[in-house]
Amino acid sequence: MLRFLTALLIGLCGLSYGQLQVRVDGPGYFRFFSKGKVFYAKSANLVVVDGKIGLASGETLAPGLQADQFSNLTIELDGEVSVAGQTVGRIVLASFESELDVSSGLASSAARPRLGSPGEGAFGVIRCVSTSQKPVQAHAPKPVAKKTNLAAPPIKERARTTIRLHDLSAIDKETITLGDVGEISAEPAVMKTLQSLELGQTPPLNVDRIVDRTRIMVRLKSVGIDLAHVDLLGPERAKVTRKGQKVGYDQFVQAGREGAKAKGYMDLEPTNPGPDMNAPIGKLELVTESVNVSSEGLSVLIGTYVDGKRFNSRTIKCRSTAVNLRLGTVVTVTVKRNSLTVQSKGKIVKFDQATGQATVQIIDTGALLTGK
Repeated sequence: MLRFLTALLIGLCGLSYGQLQVRVDGPGYFRFFSKGKVFYAKSANLVVVDGKIGLASGETLAPGLQADQFSNLTIELDGEVSVAGQTVGRIVLASFESELDVSSGLASSAARPRLGSPGEGAFGVIRCVSTSQKPVQAHAPKPVAKKTNLAAPPIKERARTTIRLHDLSAIDKETITLGDVGEISAEPAVMKTLQSLELGQTPPLNVDRIVDRTRIMVRLKSVGIDLAHVDLLGPERAKVTRKGQKVGYDQFVQAGREGAKAKGYMDLEPTNPGPDMNAPIGKLELVTESVNVSSEGLSVLIGTYVDGKRFNSRTIKCRSTAVNLRLGTVVTVTVKRNSLTVQSKGKIVKFDQATGQATVQIIDTGALLTGK
């Protein structure tokens, strides 16, 4: 009953208190407290009743914020609340894993929320929609005396700043700036400031980082940019990666063949097609670090070095395309020395398919000869 009377009094004469219409632009929710329970809302008409900021129905902001009057009640994007120019506190927002049904204005939830400040990516910012200081009454328009030659010169409207964010930005330096993630159109006096405005650290190679609109707006405000004259376009969440250089799979294959050839392994072809590699910017070198032979073929380990430092590696599995000679196969052995050529029959007693190296026992003499 008390809540109803409070709302009725404010509805009839309480506009002298004033009201400020606000909403959360982002995933967060306002928190209100009443009779031991917490309620949540996406938007609200804030008033000052009995020295506290809350709703006309009696719920107060949680945590509570004191105000002696409504005069010049303002709320910043980051939730800082001021009355008549004096800061009285900061609003705390709540976020949930799943959205709440706040279609009726207020909602309660048994789930435990995560609490945080406006301006952080997981909560959003607070926007003031409208302010009412006193009742607005309709009156008949008063006649306006016609004046001549007293027209003031037109006021030049301040040029707008437009920022269009890229969906994906690849950066090859340590710090992300606004100029890296978007195209900026602004007055020359502010263009340099916006281009170099820092938004955070560039992520490691092959790791994505998200820069959302909330962070950008908070940073703009921190350097004195009037957000009322800014158009922020593009995706809500811009993705940033560290710029690298592509190392193609065919480059690893070529390096593997050359490295295996240097160790005596010939006629190789890869058996495990793989993806390309994204390596840091710098002088690239592919080094054959090892060649291992098994019954399945060869495994060539290729190290990736950038500016002399090992970054990563890739293993290339290969097989020989040379003919496979079975043990016991009778072959003709040709031995050449200067101008002398001798041919004999022999049996294969050992054969390495990877290198093409064979050991043959001569049938007539029993001698063992090794060669390709």
